[in-house]
Amino acid sequence: MGGGHGGGSWKVAYADFMTSMFALFLCLWIMGADEETKRAIEDYFQGKKTNIHAGQKAILAKEVTHEYKQVPQDHASKEMVSINPLQQAVEEIRKQLSNSSEVGDDQIRFDYTADGVRITMIDKAKKPFFEPNSPNLTAFGQFVLQTIGWQIERLPVQVEVEGHAERSEGNADNIKGWETSTQRAVSSEQALGDSGVKASQFFRIAGKGSSDPIDPANPGSEDNRRIAIVLRPGAGEDPDSFRQKMKESQSP
Repeated sequence: MGGGHGGGSWKVAYADFMTSMFALFLCLWIMGADEETKRAIEDYFQGKKTNIHAGQKAILAKEVTHEYKQVPQDHASKEMVSINPLQQAVEEIRKQLSNSSEVGDDQIRFDYTADGVRITMIDKAKKPFFEPNSPNLTAFGQFVLQTIGWQIERLPVQVEVEGHAERSEGNADNIKGWETSTQRAVSSEQALGDSGVKASQFFRIAGKGSSDPIDPANPGSEDNRRIAIVLRPGAGEDPDSFRQKMKESQSP
């Protein structure tokens, strides 16, 4: 009586057909997968540990004998994320100064730190920012500080100005270095103020003499005679709030 439906042979044939179709679809899927997924599948059939989830790229596991080590977070890199708008503004300053034939090579340096940007102006003898042994700015010094001031006066940043001197022979000369570096820091602050930087933006004005040389091996090098302008977000500034203020300050 059961033979009216051809027995069970059709079920075997149907199962073979479905298995073949599944194998075909599987082959087509593997052929279209990315290289990372293909390597994961290969590792799986070779008995290696893998971690594959539907809808995600395969994540290849290391050999079982290897330990995963968490890389310590780079505090400076993490903080730089919050000041990228400041970095963009400083790059505009760099561009403006680079377009001037007045500025010598490596005389103005830009360094990005964990909490802001340091602009260093090297007082080279062949292209000085100040008159010799004097806090009086040259026309070139006025031009550079004016260019910087025009850019930062509209930014929501705090400004610190540091004066530095090279080391000279004799105690009297080094005391003179402290005095001159302080006076030059004050002159630089005044030039920035004349360019629009508000008094409320200045965080610190300081003369450091020869105590913090760029080139410690050559304390008498003129590279140590410089002005540093440090820009950083306001104290306790929330990163999101700072980005919003930067966006508003850079709007036409």
